[in-house]
Formats: sequence, structure tokens, C-alpha cells
Amino acid sequence: MKTSSALILAALVVQVASYCNVSQVVEGIRSRRTPVRGANLGAWFVLEGWMTPWLWSNNNCDPNSVKGQWQFEQCVQQQGGNIGSVLEAHWSSFVTETDFQNMANSGVNAIRLPIGWWMIYDPEGGANNAHLNYYVTPSAYTVGGLKYMDMAFDWAEKYGIAIFIDMHAAPGSQNGNDNSSPSNSGQEYWDKYPANQGETVDSIVLYAQRYANRSALVGFCLLNEPIVDIPTLQAYYEKAYGAILQVINPTVIVINPLISPPQSGTEPEWVSFMDYDNVWMSLHYYYCFGGPWDQNAQAIIEYAQNERAQGITYYNSVNTKPMIVDEWSACGVSDYDASLNGQFVQAQLSGYVNAAGGYTFWAWSNPSDGNVWSLQTALSSGWINSNQMAATC
Repeated sequence: MKTSSALILAALVVQVASYCNVSQVVEGIRSRRTPVRGANLGAWFVLEGWMTPWLWSNNNCDPNSVKGQWQFEQCVQQQGGNIGSVLEAHWSSFVTETDFQNMANSGVNAIRLPIGWWMIYDPEGGANNAHLNYYVTPSAYTVGGLKYMDMAFDWAEKYGIAIFIDMHAAPGSQNGNDNSSPSNSGQEYWDKYPANQGETVDSIVLYAQRYANRSALVGFCLLNEPIVDIPTLQAYYEKAYGAILQVINPTVIVINPLISPPQSGTEPEWVSFMDYDNVWMSLHYYYCFGGPWDQNAQAIIEYAQNERAQGITYYNSVNTKPMIVDEWSACGVSDYDASLNGQFVQAQLSGYVNAAGGYTFWAWSNPSDGNVWSLQTALSSGWINSNQMAATC
């Protein structure tokens, strides 16, 4: 019995000792000695109905008309439900410490953590009760998510995983899509009112202040998938950059060009913009929303392996900001031939490996719309080889 217990303890010690020191991981990523091999924790704090359809169905909300976090919260309350209890149950179960342990064991060295601008005001009773410097609407979001964000940092530090804080949903919605919590579906108001841009800066700076001393923090993604006026967007990027560096320096700052019409980062307005050592360029590559490749499975695979890879090579030749492919998935060929998912993923990675910043898969958890959106499934199915996610300390 004593021998058995000793062996178990020894195994546990070996396992714990095998996790990377998170400070070393962060330094490796910031210095670009180690590329990101990461996962997005999508739909944990910013809900998307296609990823968590059970929340919609369990609360009698129609995913076809109720889009994103704000509309879902309103729907539940209109149905007479307790939105606080609904979200608490989701936050406490959708991502847990076990996920962080499994990510570390799978070689993940960083996560991109999509958050809403409002969560940082939980200590003040929510954004609607906080003393904001700007008037923005809507702001009456449910309180409670921030403590789980704190837990994410605890777990990341325990298991040697760096965190990018990603401003996924900004005031007024920056793209009108469900991933930015629009008040009106399809309508973005972020660039229509200076207060929205001002509050976005205030919010991300407050996140920086809260987590500046956490060893897992590696950087900030300033705005996810914008569909806005470019001069307004660039003015925000410059202002947020300067404000964050007043709080924490060094840190990685990730900027995103327009998602629609799609930009590649090779446009004149982006090539020389913010050409600073610690600024990276985010690109999102998907193959399931239409495009010149959408003819058959083989055409998609060939595009990923050839044209996309050539596009990344061209980017590297004209834009000195490191590229990070911080959203991509296995979605694309399964509608034609699911048996080719692995070949398709490998075709993508043949190009993404040349992104100097690295890549983060969307998403970690198992979305119900299909396993092609799950890094866990991609790993367990062998679509991604273990050495392609292997983190080095």
C-alpha cells in the first residue's frame, strides 16, 4: 500500500513538474523565440448561439432572431427566466480547470480569451451602475463573469499557458455580428459615436490594470473583426496602445484589419501603420463562409495549401509586423467529404507555420454545430499532429 501510494505521488510530481513556467512561456512568446500554438476560449464570456445552442433552446430563445450576448440576456429576462443563474451555470461549467490542464497536456502554450467590454465593471455592480466617463448603450449586462476570468489566470499560471485578452465585444458592436453582442442584429454603431471608442479604451485599460501583475498575461487583442471606418479604427488602436503601455510594458499588442470587406494586412494603410516592435497583425482564415475556393473539397484544400500559403509569404515580405492567425478551424471540406478533414487541416498548417506570431484555433470546447470547430476533436482525431501543437518552454 505504501509502495503504491509512493508511486502515485511520484507520478503526480513528474506531471506537475512537466508544465512550463508561465513566465518563461510569456517571455518566449513576447520575444518571438516561441510561436503561439494556441486555442480560443470562444463563447465562454461572449455568447454565440451557434456555439451554445442549448442555452437558447433551454430558455425558449430563437437563435434565428436572438443574436449574441445582449439579445440573449434580454430574451431570458423577457421569458421570465433568471439570467444570473443561467449565466452562472454556464460560466462555471463551459470551461474549467480540467480544460486548462488538458490544453497544457496537448501542447497549447497560449489562449486567446474573448471578453466583453462590460465585464471589467463587475466590482462596481456592473457597467450600468459604474461611473463611466462616457455614455454608451446598452450597458445593463449581467454581473458575474469577471471572477471566472480571474480563475482563468489562476489556471493558466498553474499550467504554463499565456493569455491574450481579446476585446471581442466593444460598446455599440464593431461588426453587427453575434460575436460582438449587437443591440440590433447586423448593425454596428462602434464607429458612429466617439463615446463608444472612448469607452473601449477605458475598458481595455481597466483590464490591463487588473491583470498587469499576473504572470500569464502576454498581450491584448485590441478589437476583434472590425467592420468600421478605417481612420476611426486606427485612431483607436493608437490611443489604446499608448494607454495600455502606460500600465504594462512590455506587452504584445495585436491589431486586426477589417474583416469585411476582407483585408490581408498588405494594404498600404496597414503596411507601415504602428510599425512597432511589440505590435502584431491578426488575420482570421475561414473556408466555410464562401469564397473562390468553394467549389469542392479538393479546390478548398489546394487553395489553403497554395494561394493562402503564398499570401502569408507575401505578407511577410511587405509587412514587418508579425502575423498571428488567431482564428482558424477545420471547417471547410466536411460538407463535401468529412474524411478529408485531416488533409485540409494539414494544408492550412503548411502555410500558417510561416506566420511569425503563430496560430490559435477557434475554438477549444466542443461546439455543437460540428466538431470541425473543436481543437480537442482535431487533436484526438489526428488532424493536427502532436508536434504541431508542441509548446516549448
